[in-house]
Amino acid sequence: MNRPWGIAVDETSIYWATNGEHDGEIMKLDKTAGPVHIIASGQQAPVHVAVDSANVYWANAADGMVMAANK
Repeated sequence: MNRPWGIAVDETSIYWATNGEHDGEIMKLDKTAGPVHIIASGQQAPVHVAVDSANVYWANAADGMVMAANK
């Protein structure tokens, strides 16, 4: 079962991880509404989401990797 884990917010959007052992995702939702966007899928237990002006970052707890993707 996937469950939310970690959240980050910038000026326009909310980002979070859904944490599954090998099927976690990094999600994005615009603050004003709209559909949820998948930024990354197939992640290894993603946690601890952070954002800067260009990217979203997270750590994959299952394999120890720190990941990044364009927002």
